[in-house]
Amino acid sequence: MLIALFAALVQASAGPAPEATPDAAALAEMRAVSVSRVFPYWEDYLEMDEAERDRFTLLYEVRGPGDAALWLETAEGGTRLLAPDENGVVAAPDLAAFDRDAQIRVDAPPGAMSVSMVMAPLLEPTLSYEADALRVAAGQANAAMRRIAGVAALFAPRMDAVLFVFDGPAPDAWAISPDGERRALPVEQNRVWFPVRERAFRGTERVEFGAEPVRLILTAR
Repeated sequence: MLIALFAALVQASAGPAPEATPDAAALAEMRAVSVSRVFPYWEDYLEMDEAERDRFTLLYEVRGPGDAALWLETAEGGTRLLAPDENGVVAAPDLAAFDRDAQIRVDAPPGAMSVSMVMAPLLEPTLSYEADALRVAAGQANAAMRRIAGVAALFAPRMDAVLFVFDGPAPDAWAISPDGERRALPVEQNRVWFPVRERAFRGTERVEFGAEPVRLILTAR
């Protein structure tokens, strides 16, 4: 279960994008979408005090046909390809693109693709995590959502779990208390949850896995 926050019903590409830069005629045929619509809340996130966002980040996942692409209009009047990584995540542009209200040209039919925003801890894949680091990441994300989303935050799910995604079936996964007690974490297929607010796991000191996850995502449990 992945909770995609503030789904933006705009078009994007999740597959291999063409390498050739489109000419002016081809660009003119593409739809233009504001950068702030494709990457909602990114500008607000960057404008927050760094101490309030140093444990989590926003990710923008694109889904759709692999033969499409997003082209960001640059300050020089050209275009730059926004290519997704292996997880379908596209890196958001810097603040300058938002300041000039840059347009993104979408090479895809209307409704064919979508962009969704998710929140993720700023932690590298490893076999063991301090539980407090996971709790702080979730706390920062929830506080930021209340601050920058305004009234919309009232209708958004609370980030009360960290989701660990694995390449293949989930390995052994344990919540370990200070006295060494081990409690199995909730598992489903290739995913493991650490419920940061659930009573049964409040005393957890660290979580450990039999293999490194490939992704960490903040989600509602």
